[in-house]
Amino acid sequence: MTVGVTIRSVLTDCQTGHHNQTSLVKSLTKVYDSMEMEEFFKEFISLVKHFLIVLKREPAVERAMDFVSKFCTSLQLASNAAQPASPSAAEEQDMHPVLLKLFQFLLQSHKANDKAVRFRCCHLINKLLCDMGEEAVIDDELYEKIYECMLTRLRDKFAVVRVHAVLALSRLQNPADPDCPVVKAYLFMLGCDQNFAVRRSVLSSIAASSKTLPSILERTRDAEPSVRKLAYQVLSEKVHIRALTIAQRVKLLHQGLSDRAESVREACSARLLQAWLRTFNGKALDLLNCLDVENSVEICEKMLRIIFKKASAADLSSGFDILSEEILIPLEKLTCENAFYWRCLCEHVRSLGTAEEEQLDKILPNGVVFDQYIRKFVDHMKTGKVIEVRLQQDFVLQQLLGLVGVLDLSDVVARKAIDRLIKDLLLNENVSHSIVKSLLTPYLQLHLDNDQCLISVAEIVSDIREPMTVVESQISYDEKRQLDLKLAAVRLKLNELREELDDSVQRQDFTRAAEIKERIRSLESTRQSLLEDSEPKTNEVRVEKSDSQTLIKCLSIVCETLSHKRFKKLNSTLQSLLESLILPGIQNTDPAVRNLAVKALGQCCLRSLQEARDYLILFLQVSKVDIEVVQVTAVQVIFDLLHFFGLKEFNIEPEVSEKPATANRAKDRRLSAVSLDDFEDTGAVRKTPERPEKNTEVALSVLTILTDLLDSDSSEIRTVCAEGFAKLMFAGRIISPSLFSRLLLHWYNPVTEDDTRLRQCLGVFFPQYAFSSRTFQEVIAEAFIPILKTLFAAPGTSPLIEVKVLKVAELLTQLTNVSRQQPTTTKNSTIMSDQCFHDDIAIKLANEILSDPDGADVLSYVKILSSLEISETNQSVLKDLKVLGERMLKEVKDKQSSRILEKFQRTIKDLLLGRKKPEGKKNAEEMETLVENQDDEEGGMEEGDEGREGNGELEEKDGNEDREGKGAENLQKSKAKKKQATKVVKAGATSTRKRHARLPVEEAPTASPYSMRARKTSNSIQLKGCRMVSVDERSLSSSRSGSSPRGSSAIPPFNLDDDPFDENSESDAFQSPVVGKRKIRSKSNRGK
Repeated sequence: MTVGVTIRSVLTDCQTGHHNQTSLVKSLTKVYDSMEMEEFFKEFISLVKHFLIVLKREPAVERAMDFVSKFCTSLQLASNAAQPASPSAAEEQDMHPVLLKLFQFLLQSHKANDKAVRFRCCHLINKLLCDMGEEAVIDDELYEKIYECMLTRLRDKFAVVRVHAVLALSRLQNPADPDCPVVKAYLFMLGCDQNFAVRRSVLSSIAASSKTLPSILERTRDAEPSVRKLAYQVLSEKVHIRALTIAQRVKLLHQGLSDRAESVREACSARLLQAWLRTFNGKALDLLNCLDVENSVEICEKMLRIIFKKASAADLSSGFDILSEEILIPLEKLTCENAFYWRCLCEHVRSLGTAEEEQLDKILPNGVVFDQYIRKFVDHMKTGKVIEVRLQQDFVLQQLLGLVGVLDLSDVVARKAIDRLIKDLLLNENVSHSIVKSLLTPYLQLHLDNDQCLISVAEIVSDIREPMTVVESQISYDEKRQLDLKLAAVRLKLNELREELDDSVQRQDFTRAAEIKERIRSLESTRQSLLEDSEPKTNEVRVEKSDSQTLIKCLSIVCETLSHKRFKKLNSTLQSLLESLILPGIQNTDPAVRNLAVKALGQCCLRSLQEARDYLILFLQVSKVDIEVVQVTAVQVIFDLLHFFGLKEFNIEPEVSEKPATANRAKDRRLSAVSLDDFEDTGAVRKTPERPEKNTEVALSVLTILTDLLDSDSSEIRTVCAEGFAKLMFAGRIISPSLFSRLLLHWYNPVTEDDTRLRQCLGVFFPQYAFSSRTFQEVIAEAFIPILKTLFAAPGTSPLIEVKVLKVAELLTQLTNVSRQQPTTTKNSTIMSDQCFHDDIAIKLANEILSDPDGADVLSYVKILSSLEISETNQSVLKDLKVLGERMLKEVKDKQSSRILEKFQRTIKDLLLGRKKPEGKKNAEEMETLVENQDDEEGGMEEGDEGREGNGELEEKDGNEDREGKGAENLQKSKAKKKQATKVVKAGATSTRKRHARLPVEEAPTASPYSMRARKTSNSIQLKGCRMVSVDERSLSSSRSGSSPRGSSAIPPFNLDDDPFDENSESDAFQSPVVGKRKIRSKSNRGK
């Protein structure tokens, strides 16, 4: 530095880069030492004010702010170093006067009208607190003043101010204090602030504690991916795995590894999962012990696959050190986690191919040894009444059976051993029905012949239900008496013969003795036979078992077998099982047996159309009279049959609505479909000569019952019915505007708010259905007006009264927009590209308005009419709309409606004269985002950027753009300048629709006190000690125009000769960096 160093020159040079800031701090310190403190601070702060009015994050301003903070805190550090060192010296040190005055100035200026000043004040306070050091101490008065002012700025209307107010308070929070106002404010903003940048700054600043942990976990389900990503980063850095419950750990892994955003999945796998692994020294098996493996198999499998990918097969096999010399886990160490890890490890190494066969041989035994190992484990399975132990044993057995699919079964001996093992386990009474799927999967792979496989399965089912039993047959009392008498006579005769034998031997009559000996031998055999006849006899007979557990196991085997597509026909083997096992099971008293029997019967019907026709009525009866779980299964079976075979196969002849349609639309409807509009509310059916009476009765019995189930009290039944109808409509099996209306109203109905699966299913269905075919768009167009009438006519006691009609109309408008639909050529029809459903809807809306021009719903109808995209090529429709528009202008008296109709009429005239062309529309993918944003499946936070406002004709608001002095001509010019692909087209709209993520479908986006847009004022803030002069446009205007990108070295330093308070500047989008600092300590609160 030269001798003529001044404050102005230093603050000018500090804007050029960070490399010279250390020397500049020393130079400015010398200037401070050479001047009076008051004089120095007056000139210093007058120059610093030039930076405080700049809102844009220009590099020159950022470097200047860093320098100011570094200089002021260096004075404090030098003052502390000059004082003698003592244990209490740090606590008794006073703040340097320059730093104290700067704090006081910033705290006095935080209420400025200019948002840039408020932002920079919070920004500089945060920098000062961060640069003061880890052990900094401030006065109680200043401590409380910062508290008060920054808490006030947390309620600022601009997000960029709130972001830095949050960062400034990060070191002032006390997580040990349950009443800490900073923590309370953080928790409120974390859950309620609409701007994601504010939520990110709170996440990065908040201290982890038992009080704040639930809110941090909740942000893992935030609507903004960057917030979810940061939440996982914060959890990995600040929260130990032991501080989380098992359920929380599993939920975090499930949400993070299944997230739609790649960045969130990467944060979960690379940050959170790796942090947990480091806790256990990289041992994944120890990590599994901290999770609920039994109830979260898929999540744990996904987690292990991620861990295995980052390690070599040799390291994995050598790290699995619990295997014995026989490559088996000792039975005393065979836990759920060990068996699960063993299976996943073997499957991973097997998936690496032949290159890692050597490593696979180190962790997987041969088939014969493994067969004996499983048999030994089954023999040791406890049969006690401890349910938890039994469930753990079943889980371990499932994992061991999963290893069968990894074994090398090319050896005939091993293959036969495994086949015998599976049969024996299926017949084993100690093996429950939950193991059936794990047993049948490898068994069906071993038996490739379909007929022989079914015969073998049927034999197993027969052996389970009718096992061989040993029966003892007792003889009667009379028979036993007779046998005793015969036995006594034989014994008497034997005694006599033995005496004769002795006499003959004494006489040496050996011939006689031989004869007697032969007779004794014969009597001995007779006596032995009589003794055997007197004992109870045992016979092996087959005894049929009819207990619930046996039937459930048999039906589970049948269901699991039929779930494979390889069995395509209902052969004689399946027919015998149907008659002997499945049909009797439907009449069983146990609901679990009935449920499996209904499922098995449905699978049989899918393989035989005749069986499906015969048992359809049975399924309908079950869906009406049985318990809920069986009803759900029956309804699923019915929809599967209708979807697989079509309604026509069940004598429900395809018939279309009698409403007018074009020739192409009529041709496209000639599918295997049925129109529910033929069925009136009274139950009457319009008869046609081609349809017999029997067919109409079947149609009523099937379709009426199913549509009635949409209003069931059971949410599960409602969801299954809605999903089934959605599949039938999407497949073209049913063509029905009235059914579409019911599904849409179910989606918006507040009653279904908690039916997450229902809303998710329908939210995906609507855009897919609308944009897949012009015919389907015609269905939606026909349902447009009836849906609006239903909502308008909803009584006060109906839940539909809470549905916002304009939001429903907005969705319907987008679904019927033909610009998203490509010209479709089908087998039966060719859809013309110039067909526009909005033209017909506009005519209908105009007639509705004219039918009651003074009605309460006219304003809504008019807004919807102005949002339609009218075709510019259909001159006849344009002429009709012009005539109808003139009539509406005469008859409608409401002023706001009249203004909208005037703009609509001008639009029609421009189209007739060829002056205006339709604007660009959203594509089908963005339309899916629109539907998803209205769904509340995850209850995410609403998004709100400060630079965007959700105005428009379809949004219900208090005022109109015309009320602010803008004419219709200016509105149209503004609209033409804002062409965007994601814009919702509205007649006379002047801004784009704000995107809100995961909003409840029945609620419109609401404004937050944090995201209110301030009106631009003409008078700027005037601070004390500043003179008003002109601003050099080369410096300040360039920073506000945004012409140079952030970080560009071409931006010149700010001219400090200019007046910093000449004009206001607009705010740009801001995202704060992730920071985490220790809280500052006040003198009287050193323990905080």
